[in-house]
Amino acid sequence: MDAINYPKVVSGRDKKVYLDLKIGSKRMRLSNGSKFNIELFPNYYPENERINQAKILAVQVYAKLLAGESPQIKNEQGVLDSQPDLYYIKRGSE
Repeated sequence: MDAINYPKVVSGRDKKVYLDLKIGSKRMRLSNGSKFNIELFPNYYPENERINQAKILAVQVYAKLLAGESPQIKNEQGVLDSQPDLYYIKRGSE
Protein backbone atom coordinates (compact mmCIF):
# COMPACT_ATOMS: atom_id res chain seq x y z
CA MET A 1 0.00 0.00 0.00
CA ASP A 2 1.31 3.43 -0.92
CA ALA A 3 1.86 6.03 1.76
CA ILE A 4 -0.80 8.72 1.83
CA ASN A 5 0.48 12.20 2.56
CA TYR A 6 -1.72 15.04 3.72
CA PRO A 7 -2.45 17.53 0.88
CA LYS A 8 -0.47 20.76 1.06
CA VAL A 9 -2.35 24.04 0.53
CA VAL A 10 -0.43 26.31 -1.85
CA SER A 11 -1.19 29.87 -2.95
CA GLY A 12 -0.01 30.89 -6.41
CA ARG A 13 1.22 34.26 -7.62
CA ASP A 14 -2.21 35.01 -9.03
CA LYS A 15 -3.68 34.54 -5.51
CA LYS A 16 -5.42 31.32 -6.53
CA VAL A 17 -5.08 28.36 -4.20
CA TYR A 18 -4.66 24.69 -4.92
CA LEU A 19 -3.81 21.45 -3.17
CA ASP A 20 -0.52 19.76 -3.93
CA LEU A 21 -0.46 16.03 -3.19
CA LYS A 22 1.09 12.77 -4.28
CA ILE A 23 -0.90 9.61 -4.83
CA GLY A 24 1.51 6.74 -5.29
CA SER A 25 4.15 8.14 -7.63
CA LYS A 26 1.83 10.68 -9.29
CA ARG A 27 1.72 14.33 -8.30
CA MET A 28 -1.64 16.07 -8.42
CA ARG A 29 -2.58 19.71 -8.16
CA LEU A 30 -6.24 20.22 -7.35
CA SER A 31 -7.94 23.60 -7.49
CA ASN A 32 -11.31 22.11 -6.53
CA GLY A 33 -12.84 18.88 -5.30
CA SER A 34 -14.46 17.63 -8.50
CA LYS A 35 -12.06 14.69 -8.94
CA PHE A 36 -13.24 13.35 -5.59
CA ASN A 37 -16.95 14.26 -5.99
CA ILE A 38 -16.59 17.10 -3.49
CA GLU A 39 -18.49 20.25 -4.38
CA LEU A 40 -16.02 22.79 -3.04
CA PHE A 41 -14.36 25.44 -5.19
CA PRO A 42 -12.03 27.56 -3.00
CA ASN A 43 -11.11 29.98 -5.81
CA TYR A 44 -14.76 31.08 -6.12
CA TYR A 45 -14.48 32.67 -2.67
CA PRO A 46 -13.04 36.14 -1.92
CA GLU A 47 -9.25 36.17 -1.66
CA ASN A 48 -9.27 36.45 2.14
CA GLU A 49 -11.32 33.21 2.48
CA ARG A 50 -9.56 31.04 -0.12
CA ILE A 51 -6.89 29.55 2.16
CA ASN A 52 -9.48 28.50 4.75
CA GLN A 53 -11.69 26.94 2.07
CA ALA A 54 -8.67 25.11 0.63
CA LYS A 55 -7.87 23.75 4.11
CA ILE A 56 -11.43 22.41 4.34
CA LEU A 57 -10.99 20.83 0.92
CA ALA A 58 -7.68 19.26 2.05
CA VAL A 59 -9.43 17.62 5.02
CA GLN A 60 -12.17 16.21 2.78
CA VAL A 61 -9.75 14.94 0.12
CA TYR A 62 -7.53 13.33 2.77
CA ALA A 63 -10.54 11.58 4.33
CA LYS A 64 -11.50 10.17 0.92
CA LEU A 65 -7.94 8.97 0.32
CA LEU A 66 -7.85 7.26 3.72
CA ALA A 67 -11.15 5.57 2.87
CA GLY A 68 -9.48 4.08 -0.19
CA GLU A 69 -11.10 6.22 -2.85
CA SER A 70 -9.11 7.23 -5.90
CA PRO A 71 -9.57 10.39 -7.97
CA GLN A 72 -11.82 10.31 -11.00
CA ILE A 73 -9.97 11.13 -14.19
CA LYS A 74 -11.51 11.93 -17.57
CA ASN A 75 -10.89 9.29 -20.23
CA GLU A 76 -10.58 9.91 -23.98
CA GLN A 77 -14.33 10.48 -24.31
CA GLY A 78 -14.31 13.10 -21.54
CA VAL A 79 -16.12 10.82 -19.09
CA LEU A 80 -14.96 10.71 -15.48
CA ASP A 81 -13.25 7.43 -14.70
CA SER A 82 -11.52 6.09 -11.61
CA GLN A 83 -9.70 3.16 -13.23
CA PRO A 84 -5.94 3.10 -12.61
CA ASP A 85 -3.54 3.39 -15.54
CA LEU A 86 -2.51 -0.24 -15.16
CA TYR A 87 -6.09 -1.28 -16.05
CA TYR A 88 -5.84 0.49 -19.41
CA ILE A 89 -2.34 -0.83 -20.10
CA LYS A 90 -3.51 -4.40 -19.55
CA ARG A 91 -6.68 -3.81 -21.53
CA GLY A 92 -4.74 -2.32 -24.46
CA SER A 93 -2.33 -5.26 -24.63
CA GLU A 94 -5.15 -7.83 -25.00
